[in-house]
Amino acid sequence: MADGAFLTDFGLAKSVSTGSRLTRTGQALGTPAYMSPEQARGEIAGLAPATDVWGLGCALYETLAGRPPFEGESPGVVVAAILAREPAPIPRLRSDVPPAVERVLRVALAKAARHRYAGAGALRDDLERILRGEAPRARPRRRLSVGLAAAALAASAGAAGLGSAALRSGPSAAPERTAPAAPTATGRLEDELVARARAAAAGNARHAERLLARALEIAPGRHDLRVERGLLLWTLGEGPRAREEWERVPDGVGETSAALLYRGLEAFYRAGVGEARERLEDAARSGGPMAGVARGALLATSFRWAEARKALRGVPGWEAALFRAAAESGDPSGDPAEAVRLFSEALAGGIHAPWVLSDRGNARAKTGDLAGAIADFEEALRIRPEDPMILSNLANARCRAGDPEGGLWAASEAIRRDPDHALAHFNRGLALFKLDRFAEAVESFSAAIRLDPGDTRFHTGRGAARWSLGDATGAEEDWTASLRLRPDDPDALNNRAIIRRARRDLPGAIEDIERALALQPDYAPGHINLGIARQEMGDDEGAVAEFRIFLSLVPDHPSADDARRRLAECESRTAERRR
Repeated sequence: MADGAFLTDFGLAKSVSTGSRLTRTGQALGTPAYMSPEQARGEIAGLAPATDVWGLGCALYETLAGRPPFEGESPGVVVAAILAREPAPIPRLRSDVPPAVERVLRVALAKAARHRYAGAGALRDDLERILRGEAPRARPRRRLSVGLAAAALAASAGAAGLGSAALRSGPSAAPERTAPAAPTATGRLEDELVARARAAAAGNARHAERLLARALEIAPGRHDLRVERGLLLWTLGEGPRAREEWERVPDGVGETSAALLYRGLEAFYRAGVGEARERLEDAARSGGPMAGVARGALLATSFRWAEARKALRGVPGWEAALFRAAAESGDPSGDPAEAVRLFSEALAGGIHAPWVLSDRGNARAKTGDLAGAIADFEEALRIRPEDPMILSNLANARCRAGDPEGGLWAASEAIRRDPDHALAHFNRGLALFKLDRFAEAVESFSAAIRLDPGDTRFHTGRGAARWSLGDATGAEEDWTASLRLRPDDPDALNNRAIIRRARRDLPGAIEDIERALALQPDYAPGHINLGIARQEMGDDEGAVAEFRIFLSLVPDHPSADDARRRLAECESRTAERRR
């Protein structure tokens, strides 16, 4: 028993089932060195098993390193370190600790409770996997956003005498022993620190940005804070102020490549690939930590999708995940499910920007997850309620999900905010078409074409509305225009086949549809229309095959009953001929 380990003091405990409170509201519980961030903030009501995981992580850390993860000369300094800093990486203190164990520690000591193990059992399971020679399942999340409590420390340091050690603390810095505050200022420092840390931890990006502004007044050379403040401004929709902050980062410092990369990212979402490439080229030439990501991003923004994915594969950080997601999403042969995963990784990494949420929504829509897409667009709108692109994307998803009224509202709101938003006019036309308001749909599609005559979808949509109004000549004009713009467009080929079938040019109709299906084998409208054309040509067996494929792809399609009726007719005639 002499070599055994004993746990002799559980400290303070709290019942999570009875709701009993043995302390005053908002009073912190626990031994400071083992106190979780949520305990340090006094969030007693929100304590959960993940809080105990933090304590276990502290115990494991001290067992390996011979010291707690957070130390200080007073309880207040320890609490400040818990809120503001990351513990020193174990390999710096003990080189024989395996990387897998360090990974477990990073998850157990994640600042946000939701990023830790859900309970002690999950932590134990990963440790047992390591003992068996397996990799742990949990993956640590790297937060990009500001060391918010560190910003609060910086804002207070001049008056309270914390000194440069506190100003150097950040999300990736090793903890340093901080000089004690002057005795006369200790109480005031702790009160201000906790108040500011609570406000920052509540997810108030505006308040966090202001904390950083105050920190930068005191320490204008903290270019890491300047880079992160720019990101906060960007996610708040203040692109010009974000660009101004990034432009103030000088050349030749460690943060130069990140500032240039983020300027490229902001330009990509605001102005498109032209301006973005200039900034990304500068970032790639900078030779800084983000130069490799910038090179991959340049490939993605040059539409060299496969090369971009290869260049960014295995590169850590939300930035690489975001540009990999853009490559998967932009590539016609890409994997939208993988794009969703990568966008989610970028969002979890700390860049909770509305445009990234919107991009994930578009990727989810491609996978058929329209409910998830709508949820992403609506969350993005809570951050940027006036953004016409997000409203337009929401309109399209609602139309596809069977809510054309909701789609009409969202598209109309987008147009109200930006009358020259071509895609919003198109989505308004789509909603009107689904509501059988074909004449109004023609007007909306025509507005989209006036704004952007080179988009095949706009011509295809107006052609469908004109066809529904009985204007075959106008429909043919639009669908022919679509094919001139994009000869490999399955919709345009299928629609021209409808015109040809109406004119009894059945061989021509079949030729167009077969070409569409060669481009997109699971194109359901093509299969039913090819079935009808073959049926009218007297090829019942060929028609049966097409109707069956159509019904297997979209059994609940509005035309499914017609397909079943035609299928039964063709099978009956085929059976009679065989008898």
